[in-house]
Parts: sequence; C-alpha cells; structure tokens
Amino acid sequence: MMREKIRVLILCFVLLIPIFSCGEKVNELSLAGSFYANDCGVSHGGFVWAGEYSVSVEILNGEGVLHLKKIGGLGDPISQHDLKIEDFKMDNQKIEMNINKSKAILVWTEKDKIWDGNFNYYYIGNNSSDLSERLGSLSPSSFPGLLEHYYVELRLRK
Repeated sequence: MMREKIRVLILCFVLLIPIFSCGEKVNELSLAGSFYANDCGVSHGGFVWAGEYSVSVEILNGEGVLHLKKIGGLGDPISQHDLKIEDFKMDNQKIEMNINKSKAILVWTEKDKIWDGNFNYYYIGNNSSDLSERLGSLSPSSFPGLLEHYYVELRLRK
C-alpha cells in the first residue's frame, strides 16, 4: 500500500515538473523581413502608389506585434505601424496567425518566382489577383489605411 502511494506521488511529481518549470519564456520568437504593397492588385505595378516597409515581429506564447517601418514609396497610406498578432503558429511549411484579427498564412518558399529569387527561403503570403503568383493568404484589411483592391505581400524569416 505504501509502495503504491509512493509510485503515485512520483508519477504526480514527474507530470507536474513541466508545468512549474516554465520560468523561461516559452514560444519566444523574433522574425524579420519586409512588406510590399501597391494599388493595382498584382505584384508588379502600382498605378498611383507602391511602398515597401521593413518588418520585425516579436512573438511570446502565440501573441505579439508586427512592426512596420517605411523604407520606400511616396507617401504612407498605412495609419497604424504596430499591428497586433494573435494565434501565431509556425512549422517548416507555413506560418499561420491573425494580424489585426484577420487570418494570414505565409508559406515556406525556397524559390521565389515573383521577385527572381530575392526572397528565397522566406515565409511569404500575398493576395495577388493573378492566381499564378498567389502565395498563402494575406488581407489588405490587416493594414489600416490600405484598400481591399491593394496588392499586399509579407515576407518573414528567422
């Protein structure tokens, strides 16, 4: 009887160690990359406006912030440059997350066919109206100030 109680206590202790040993930050991740947008719906163009931003992402326990810093383009229609990320998940094939409550999917891209290899080995998502260049899923509504017909592309890597 005593031996059985000891086994149960040891089992409970072993099972509880991971719960109480979480002093270090779990699921902490930093990513960097770029964001490109234009007003014509496909990657190469921009009738009135096109712009590029550097991007940094900080994640802790599935939540975080995507920071945009404008690096090119005339004017800046984006009214919010720090965007809330929720439900962040990442594996070798894709990144899934909500950016400002809109679902985004970035797919692992070994060979970037849109920009002639400039973004090989990035996770990329866009919303191109040209289905031959569409990667993952990304909504302009995630980026306050952009209109629904805008082309948007987010590229991230560790």
